[in-house]
Amino acid sequence: MSTSPRSQPTQQGSARRVPNLPRLRRRDQQRPSIERLGRLTLFAGCTHRQLTRIDGLSTRVDTDPGWVLIREGAKAKEFYVILDGQATVSVDGRALHTLGSGQSFGEIGLLDPGVRLATVTAATAMTVLVFGSAEFRGMLEVAPPIAVALLRNHVGRLREAQAFAVELEGVERECLTALERPAVRDDRSAASLELVMSV
Repeated sequence: MSTSPRSQPTQQGSARRVPNLPRLRRRDQQRPSIERLGRLTLFAGCTHRQLTRIDGLSTRVDTDPGWVLIREGAKAKEFYVILDGQATVSVDGRALHTLGSGQSFGEIGLLDPGVRLATVTAATAMTVLVFGSAEFRGMLEVAPPIAVALLRNHVGRLREAQAFAVELEGVERECLTALERPAVRDDRSAASLELVMSV
């Protein structure tokens, strides 16, 4: 039976762990090696035993470009780690930045239950590891270093947001100064305008 490329990502693992994904077609795939997981920044502080447990908690999903992994305003249910490919993060339909291999997303809504604050869409074909809410909690219990890595990620994001806010404040001040500055009459421009109006 044929399927639409955007409606049927391919999954390896139990569909029970990713409740918001549709019924998925299955195919034989090689799971990422434990060594590869250990090379990802998020899992860099984990032991081989912890990585083996994490691998067992995750579900591998392959998606096509255009697949929406997280939708703004939807209930948070999963955490994602990108193995391959890129995703675009957008708010109110405006693209903000791009995520790539080794980066993760989706933890905010699981740590602080609520709706998603942004939409994440596959910009290319992607392979991601998906953790349901229970598996995400289990991962943090199995490997506490991951909580530290996630905290570092948030600190980095807060610094970026703060720098952006400072930049915006500076632009706002410049705009207000320009608006308050008295207009300077350019005699040549005025003469040209009068000439045009008289034609």
